[in-house]
Amino acid sequence: MYTTLIQKIGLLIPLLLWMACSTSSTEDQTAPDILFILADDLGLETLTSYGGTSYSTPNLDQIAREGVLLKHLYSMPLCTPSRVQLLTGKYNDETYRGFGILDTSFTTLPDYLKDAGYRSYIIGKWQLYGNEYQRKLAGQGGSTPEQAGFDYHYVWQMDTLGSRYYRPTITENGHTQTFSGGYGPDYFAGKLNSLMHQAAAFPRFFFYSMVLTHDPFLPAPEVPGAEDSIRSNPANFASMVTAMDREIGILLQAAREHPRPLLLIFMSDNGTDQQIESICNGEIVQGGKGLPNDRGTHVPGFVWYPDSITGNSVYEGLIDFTDLIPTLLDASHQVNNRYDGPGQSFWRGLMHQSQPGRDAIYCSYDPHWGPWKAATFAQDRTWKLYTDGRFYHLPTDPEELSPLADSILDETVTERKARLKELLSRHGYPY
Repeated sequence: MYTTLIQKIGLLIPLLLWMACSTSSTEDQTAPDILFILADDLGLETLTSYGGTSYSTPNLDQIAREGVLLKHLYSMPLCTPSRVQLLTGKYNDETYRGFGILDTSFTTLPDYLKDAGYRSYIIGKWQLYGNEYQRKLAGQGGSTPEQAGFDYHYVWQMDTLGSRYYRPTITENGHTQTFSGGYGPDYFAGKLNSLMHQAAAFPRFFFYSMVLTHDPFLPAPEVPGAEDSIRSNPANFASMVTAMDREIGILLQAAREHPRPLLLIFMSDNGTDQQIESICNGEIVQGGKGLPNDRGTHVPGFVWYPDSITGNSVYEGLIDFTDLIPTLLDASHQVNNRYDGPGQSFWRGLMHQSQPGRDAIYCSYDPHWGPWKAATFAQDRTWKLYTDGRFYHLPTDPEELSPLADSILDETVTERKARLKELLSRHGYPY
């Protein structure tokens, strides 16, 4: 009996050692710090990596060379709809209450990450609590960063507008201050840079919600007399793109110096302001912010994670903003998480592993704000179907000027249209 017991223990020891090593390795992988950067009103036509030639963005170009370019990333056409979708991982027909409003009842990205021990920091634009007019229009208030799950905030536009650029108004953990000088983006990037260099015994999620390149179009600090500028002029957009890229460079260097593995993701919340024209792939492209077409929703994105992801590559899969939460949960190896939304992780695809891709994306857009018109549609890389029946071939008609009649569709296209119809019907839009 004694010999048998010793033999059993001898068999168990290698197994226990393997489990210990396996657990240690998993723990190392489950806690990458995450830096998510969301640019404001930056269409993909503005970036060299997507064929843009109007502006210089060397730091974003470097991220593209060292990381993965997201070729088919789709946002909502406007900022609040995009941010609500990102933070909840659910579509606007379920979660959107009004412009500038994030309902407090929804579980958010920081809430999900908190389950894995993360602490979350929001730096930059907030605009989800709602000012007095927005709350009246929506019939309810929004969320503070704390109510949305963030442990720390340093933000512009809590419930006070103020300036986001020169002499900015910034709220830090509930305390609001208007500075007598300086440039808002420099305050934000400086604060984030400082936080990233602080040691921590827990994984951290940094959300840098940039104020650049949203209007007013004011010159960057490098331009003489910039701090005294008060008049918005689209001619200043180029210097704002340069300033944005400079901030990215500061954070990229901080990422390189970071003491633990860091996953960096860059996206934009919607297309460029319609006042801006840029050159992309040899053509003049007008900004499409607020519009449900490609100029308003097809946005740039990069993923940088040199410890695990092969650089200078392109991810061809379809992505919409509901996909961020499940992707980050996969990146943190939360196998049994409580996310129950429609988002689909693209993490394994980034790792060049086999993963079923998203077949199509769905968009429900009704901002209840400004001149923007409501639209609901489903699309893939090639075809797009609106609930009013308009059907477009995107490669030849990106401006959506010539809807296709059923009578000219072949069997393959008819089948594809039927699949988009089925997606719309699942969201309550039967034909």
